[in-house]
Amino acid sequence: MRPRGLLLAIILAALLLAPDAAAGTDYLPDNSQWAGLSQFATLARSAQVPLRLTAELDWRTLGPKDALLVIYPRRALEAQSALAFIKSGGRLLLADDFGAAQGLFAALSIKRGTNSPHTRFHYQDNLNLPVAINRQQKHPLLRGVRAVVTNHPGTFRSPYPTLLGFGDDEQLLVESPLGKGRFIALSDPSVLINLMLRFDGNLQLAKNLVQELCATGCGKVVLVTGHFRQRPRDTPVPKQGLARIKRINTFLERINDFSLTKTGMRVLAFIAGGMALAALLLVLPLPRRDLDGRWLRPSTRPPHPNELRQAAMLLREDVEQALSETLSAPGPLSTLETRWIVDCCKRRGGLEAGRECAKLLRVLSRLPNSHDKRGSWRRLRDKDLEATLGQSHTLFTLLDSSPADDRQEHRAVEEQ
Repeated sequence: MRPRGLLLAIILAALLLAPDAAAGTDYLPDNSQWAGLSQFATLARSAQVPLRLTAELDWRTLGPKDALLVIYPRRALEAQSALAFIKSGGRLLLADDFGAAQGLFAALSIKRGTNSPHTRFHYQDNLNLPVAINRQQKHPLLRGVRAVVTNHPGTFRSPYPTLLGFGDDEQLLVESPLGKGRFIALSDPSVLINLMLRFDGNLQLAKNLVQELCATGCGKVVLVTGHFRQRPRDTPVPKQGLARIKRINTFLERINDFSLTKTGMRVLAFIAGGMALAALLLVLPLPRRDLDGRWLRPSTRPPHPNELRQAAMLLREDVEQALSETLSAPGPLSTLETRWIVDCCKRRGGLEAGRECAKLLRVLSRLPNSHDKRGSWRRLRDKDLEATLGQSHTLFTLLDSSPADDRQEHRAVEEQ
C-alpha cells in the first residue's frame, strides 16, 4: 500500500470509530477540523467567490442571479420558497443525506434512501466508504472526475439523469434546470468536508461545483447549514382573494361615479360627526369620584404565560447573538458546543469569565427558544429573566474589560 493510501486509511478509520467531537461545528466554513468546510471555503475564495454564512435564511432577499448552498440542514426548508427562487433564475445546491431536506426533495420528485448503496466498489474494501462512479463523462460538473469516495452516504432515485451513481440505479449526484434556474442535489454532504477532500475526485468535484454555481455574473453566494431560521417569501394571493378584490374595486368605482347634492353631503357630514362623537364617548373614561389616581397605576396582575414565554424567547436570542458576536463565533451559538464557548470566554476574560459563561449558559438553557413546543414552558417565572439579565451583564462586563491583544490572540488560536 502506498504511504498516502495508508495515511488516508488511518484517518478515515479514526473518523468512523472516534466519537463525534466536533458535532456542534460540523459543516462550517471556519472549522478547519476533519468535519469542517474550511477547504471548501478556500476553494471558493480562490475562485473569487466569498461564501456568506447566515443563521437566518431570508428567501425574500435572494435574487435570480444568486446562488444558495444548503449543506446538511437541520431545519425543514420552505419548499415553495425554494421552488420560487429556482424558477426565477436562482441556483441551488442541496447536499443532504439524513438531515431535514425531505420535504424539498419530495417537491423536486427525488426519493431519498437511507440504506447502504449496492455497489462492489469501496475504498480500501471498507463497506462504510462506497465509491460512486461517473455516469456522464461530458457533463461540466464532472470535468476531471472519474469517481468520488463517500462516507455512510444516502442515495437518490429520481427521474433526472445520474451524474454520479452506485449500482441498482442509486444516485449520488443529479442536476436539472427548473424554470429559469437550476438545482444540484448531492446525497452525501460529507463528500465536501475537509477530510474527504483529500481524495482527488472529491476535490475536483468541489472545484466544479464552485465554478458552476458561482459562474461569471453571479450575485451573492449564501451558505446555510445545521440549525438556521427562515423567512419565507410573501404568500401569493389566492384566486378567490383576487376575485373578492375585483368586486371591491367595482363597488368603489360605482361609488366614485355617484355625485351627491349639497343637501346629501350635509346629511352625510351630520351622520359622520354623530358617529365620531359616539366613538369618543365610548373610548374616553367616565368621570370618577375617587381622584386618587388608582386607576392610572400599572396592573399588578401576573404576566400571562404566553407573554412571559415570548419575552424569554426574545431575551435568549438577543443574549446568544450578542455573545456570538463578542466571541467572533464561527456560526450560530446554538450550533456550538458548550465547552468551546466556555473556553473562548476563558481565553478572552480569564477564569472568572469562563465560570460566569458556564453559569449564563445554564441559565439560558432554562429559557425557551422558538423551536420548543408551546406547552413545555408553563412554569417559567419572571425571576428566570432577571437572573439571565444579571448573569449576562456580569459576563459581558468581564469580556469587555479584556485587552485588545487578548482578543487578537483568541482569534489566532481559533484560526489555528
